[in-house]
Amino acid sequence: MSKRLIFMFLVFFGLTAVSAGENTFSTLAKGYYASGIEEKVEAVFYDADAFSSFFKKNYIGVTPAPKIPEVDFKKDMVVAVSPGPRMSGGYDVEIVEIVEMEGKLVVEIRYSEPGPSAIVTTAITQPHHIVSTPKRDLPVVFRWEEKKSE
Repeated sequence: MSKRLIFMFLVFFGLTAVSAGENTFSTLAKGYYASGIEEKVEAVFYDADAFSSFFKKNYIGVTPAPKIPEVDFKKDMVVAVSPGPRMSGGYDVEIVEIVEMEGKLVVEIRYSEPGPSAIVTTAITQPHHIVSTPKRDLPVVFRWEEKKSE
């Protein structure tokens, strides 16, 4: 009986420890067309002014201009990524995980590009993903996982 109780105790607290480092973020914007992205983006915003400036620049020329998402910067921060402009469609970028690891905040990004036989649009695209996540005072590291579609 006591071994069973100890086992249940360890399982419960072990699972609680895992959930404390949970991946928590909310998508604010994700898309493929944004005329203000001219280069690769790996950005973190801790205040409304910097984020607002970036968001407006990101969507310059897009009609109608999307509303700037509301973020409570007292408790949250914003993370934005983009590989930069691409010469066709078929590209995608997605933040898949944000976790604390070894004293750093690691942003895991999945980037995919079309394979040689993929049928894609001929428009210039700017894939991007912008999320909010709880504010943490840690250095941020961006890790890109690249894959080619078939």
